[in-house]
Amino acid sequence: MNMTSQMALARAAIDALRDLGIGGEIKPVKPHADHGIDGVATLTRGGKSMEYVFQVKNSVTRSALGTLSLAFGKENGRHLLVTDYVPPPLADELRRRHIQFIDAAGNAYLDRRGLMVFVAGRRNPRRHNPQKTVRAFRSAGLKVGFVLLSMPELASVPQRTIASTARVALGSVAAVLDGLRELGFIADVRAKRRLLHRERLLDRWTEAYARQLFPSLEIARFSAVSSGWWRHAEIEKYGALWGGETAAALLQKHLVPEQTIMYVDETPVGLLKQHRLRADASGPVVLRRRFWNAVPAPKSDVVPALLIYADLVAAGDARSLEAAKQIRNAYI
Repeated sequence: MNMTSQMALARAAIDALRDLGIGGEIKPVKPHADHGIDGVATLTRGGKSMEYVFQVKNSVTRSALGTLSLAFGKENGRHLLVTDYVPPPLADELRRRHIQFIDAAGNAYLDRRGLMVFVAGRRNPRRHNPQKTVRAFRSAGLKVGFVLLSMPELASVPQRTIASTARVALGSVAAVLDGLRELGFIADVRAKRRLLHRERLLDRWTEAYARQLFPSLEIARFSAVSSGWWRHAEIEKYGALWGGETAAALLQKHLVPEQTIMYVDETPVGLLKQHRLRADASGPVVLRRRFWNAVPAPKSDVVPALLIYADLVAAGDARSLEAAKQIRNAYI
């Protein structure tokens, strides 16, 4: 969404609060800022005013709950999510996670001292048309975004190098770069492409990854005789890398993974046999498809830090989100 559309949606959501006896004013901030804030809202009820910083999202889905929890959860009590429409089941989940929101239909969850509001189930008869997913946040675009975020210096190299690193067709790179340029994340500085506003792009990429790419990467699942088998596995011998909470456990030590996650180019038959891993559609040993080349990682046997973080956020539970915060602070 451009700034004009963002502010129009924010004003519609603020106006919808009048039915609840709440007045409001909004003030935009500089667009594309890395802090992920689109404006400041001042809400007034019963003569008392309180200020929120807000971010506008055209729509929200359950796949975004992890990123929303990090950006708007209980620790961020002055942060407000502004969106087009929140259906009742999602409104309940946002409230459970202490994510304050307002939408253009008049649904809201606000929880500050002197202000407690929860309204769900209102429908917006003139709901905005859902925003189309731009090329940069589809499958190939997410792979290109992954390598650019992990290695910002790649923004200035030939497109063929980007394509090779992201394992995508050369023809798709130009369209992805154009999409990022249109959104303000790529610009030419002294005749060279540069990646801009990395923190904000990282947040948007993580949310789109959980929705678009994460579900498609799983290859197979297995069960193991022992939950701790992975601690003694020489995974690199088989061309595999630890991912998700397994990688986080290796980096943070105190975390005990509930799933063992490996990224591979092909099924490591020798590893499966050595550790007696049996095919199990609901098993805790998960093989996922690798989609990059030569991207630096915190350790030689784990995937790049951004992917560890994104997989933890996509999982969405409290323990994974806490681990994700620590990975982001330490490695990204």
